[in-house]
Amino acid sequence: MNNRSIALNIVNKMNEEQLKSFICLFGWLASEIPNEETFAAMEEAEKMLNDPNAQKFHSVEDLFAELRS
Repeated sequence: MNNRSIALNIVNKMNEEQLKSFICLFGWLASEIPNEETFAAMEEAEKMLNDPNAQKFHSVEDLFAELRS
């Protein structure tokens, strides 16, 4: 049995009061885990930062000046 199955099995056996306590203790974890779209954006940003050929700007003004040109 994998970890997810074990965890779901434990949660499924909890009564309402135990579930409330569980959510209070561990609910914040779910909000800390990025969804797939956010994770993909983070990976893309990391690649751009590490790309020596990527254009970089020192200020927002520089960025907008480039966009207007």
